[in-house]
Amino acid sequence: MKNTEYKDVIDVGDEALSMENKFSYPAFPSFKNAFTIGENIRGMNNVGPLATYKFYNQNSNEIASKYFVDADPPEKGTFTYVSDIRSDLTQYIKDVKDFYYYEKQDVDHFAFKVILFSSTEATKLKECFEVCKPKGREILMFIEDNKGDTSGTYGAIRISEELLQFFTNKDKQYKNYNFLSYDLQDNKNVYDYLRKSVPGITEEQLTSLFHKGYIEDKRIGLVKDFFQLASAFSSGMSFIPGMSWLTNDAARTAMSAILGKAIQLIEKTRLEENRWQPKPPKKENGEQDENYRYEPLISSGKDENGTINITQLAKILKGMLEAQNLVMRNVLLIRKDFNSNTKATGILEFLYAKYLDSYDIALGVINGLEDLSEMEFLKHGAQAYNALLCGVWNGLIDAVSGLFALVKMFYDGITLGKDFVQNIHKYLPTLLEQYDETIEAIKNISFSETAKYIYTKLKEINLTFDPVACAYFTGYVYGFIISLIIEVVLTIILTGGTVTVPLIIEKLEEAIFGIFRLGWGIAKGTARVVRTFAKFVVKSIKDVIKGFQELLKFLKQGWQEIKRIIDDVFEKSSKVIEEQAGIFIKKLPSNIGKFVDLLSKNFPKLQKKIVDGLLIIEFKGNILAKINPKGIITEIKYFRELNSYTYFTELKNIKIELEIIDDLGRKTIKKYEDTVEVMKKGDDVGFRAKFEEGKIRDGEYINYTYGKSGKDPAYATNPLSKSKTVDVTLQEGDIFYIVEYKDRSLQRNVPGGFGSKDKINTIKELREDIAVKKDWKDEARGEIVIRTYTVKAGKEIPSRSGWVGPMLEDTPSSPYFNEVLPGGSHQYEFINAWDSDFVHLIDKIDEKILK
Repeated sequence: MKNTEYKDVIDVGDEALSMENKFSYPAFPSFKNAFTIGENIRGMNNVGPLATYKFYNQNSNEIASKYFVDADPPEKGTFTYVSDIRSDLTQYIKDVKDFYYYEKQDVDHFAFKVILFSSTEATKLKECFEVCKPKGREILMFIEDNKGDTSGTYGAIRISEELLQFFTNKDKQYKNYNFLSYDLQDNKNVYDYLRKSVPGITEEQLTSLFHKGYIEDKRIGLVKDFFQLASAFSSGMSFIPGMSWLTNDAARTAMSAILGKAIQLIEKTRLEENRWQPKPPKKENGEQDENYRYEPLISSGKDENGTINITQLAKILKGMLEAQNLVMRNVLLIRKDFNSNTKATGILEFLYAKYLDSYDIALGVINGLEDLSEMEFLKHGAQAYNALLCGVWNGLIDAVSGLFALVKMFYDGITLGKDFVQNIHKYLPTLLEQYDETIEAIKNISFSETAKYIYTKLKEINLTFDPVACAYFTGYVYGFIISLIIEVVLTIILTGGTVTVPLIIEKLEEAIFGIFRLGWGIAKGTARVVRTFAKFVVKSIKDVIKGFQELLKFLKQGWQEIKRIIDDVFEKSSKVIEEQAGIFIKKLPSNIGKFVDLLSKNFPKLQKKIVDGLLIIEFKGNILAKINPKGIITEIKYFRELNSYTYFTELKNIKIELEIIDDLGRKTIKKYEDTVEVMKKGDDVGFRAKFEEGKIRDGEYINYTYGKSGKDPAYATNPLSKSKTVDVTLQEGDIFYIVEYKDRSLQRNVPGGFGSKDKINTIKELREDIAVKKDWKDEARGEIVIRTYTVKAGKEIPSRSGWVGPMLEDTPSSPYFNEVLPGGSHQYEFINAWDSDFVHLIDKIDEKILK
């Protein structure tokens, strides 16, 4: 029979089956020399008698006892060196940088056990390699000792079946889930790392090791190559389930890509500015970006002012968060039955459990949204709700990404070296404890308290001019502050130093200026810059621990410290805003600059700021005007019926360029020239178009300015014959008509602010011809009359004459509800609001009830 027939079990060798021994097995050595050291069998010297038979599947102890009889038995430890007689590779081992196992006996804290066999006989090493079968988590190495001449040295490595399974995720049943459960067999990152760490190793050899479990090279170039390869593979600890590869350089290199991908996937769901901000940004030339498209997550159809229930908002966010959770489960290969109460049995489950910590924080934030339901900015409708949703989500993305980056610090690109590996049992529990403390400290910072306080600060420095940006920032700031603190900590780990509050303030200030588009020219862009934690790396384990200590020290100060930072940010921002405005004003044309300075000196509550490169003049939350660097007004708000206001000053013949949107939604820039009149009442101020007899203005110009003060557009813009207004003075004896409640107490006890030279006779004409909504004049509330007036002798009534524009009926009880009231009749707008002395200006000469 052939000697290979039962080779998997036993091989008695060619010499045992020679003709002279064909019918009898060779006798064991005599009892007298049965345990003599130094038998010579199959060309191998110094082997034990049990090596007579070539048994396969032998473990490391059997290899040592049969083939290395002169050596001490393998010790229980992370690294064991078994040397044959006249062989000593100790110096090579010591020369390998950070060879983690040398003289380290605490095997329970390490993932793999490395056993190195060396001999001057390649024949012996080759047979040992052929017959060995590593058990458990063993790595067996066989290296020929050529006494300094390594040019033709034999070397081989064989890893256990258990470790081979460790390197692949092809076990779909997760039978070995206490290992990595992620494919390393063909992982480019691992291959690149090992080739870089061990330049002498070939890709073919690595492929053989990962796929077959061994490397055999009869002509290896350097003994150190095999030591370096073992060192790169073999560190780790196992006293925490599934964490056995934490300090393993090769596995950590693979996890670098996995964790980076996880963070990038989290950050990929960050919402861009066009998902929450309806206003296009300015380009470098100051023009609006025509390619900008507002694409909100939620809306209430065409009604931008429609409301959305906060409960709906929370439901949407929870859905988005759960979608992110599913992505993370897929990326980290998490089994279906794993949840927050399940004990992690693998490194990926451990990572996912840490993600769930941040998931719980995010869920708490979403559940706290109900506390914001009464916030003033939400009164501005669907766009504000949408901005709040986007702000909360982006804040959560930043926070979750930052927290996951803390976990990533343990693994990604850390040059930890021997100190970490040999003291893993001391360092790792500290890190994990600090992470858990960080989570708890963050949970103690209230989202709703932070959001509400932020809003009060926004009001203090008058940043509520943009309710959409206000809503976004209020929702965003909680998560942003958390991520900002983490970002600063990660940065100082890279650069040294401690957490500095000024740096946090600076970053938060940049966010404010970016989101509200404050500053010169175009916005700084902070709101649109993609922040990422995926590329942070650290230098040493001590840096990581120090970073966590700094983070905890800061977070444990709690809300009061966060509040102090917010106060400092807004105080500094307010000063910067004032400084920017002052510089801007000095560069304006002199007449405009003097006008603004005059207003500032006489109205202390007047606010000035630069937004999108424009000077914003604001008073008590109302934007009075926007002025560009050339001194041209690009937006102005006119007020009607300035009761008891007196003339203060005026800005003559100012150029005005307004963006007008027609009925089809088309935008055009219309240029005008007008005199702006400033009216004063105590500390209050208001603008209006100065009355000038015979002055003709476009109806859409007046409509635009009224719209900015929250008034409905009063004037027709087409046909062309009815698209103009003209300032006229009603003289003595002129007759006009005003629709009123018969009981004047229902309307301030004075006549209405609009009249007409045309008389109407019915409620139908009231609705259709002069487009009066039912909410303004409701016959169910009181009798409606049309009164005829004439101007008294010696009196004048300054008026603006034009044509009634169409009006959408939005009174639910009206039979015209949701219909456009066409208008088209003539109308007068009385420039000076009626006061109680109106009886000295006009006489009533007739009255008729409308039906």
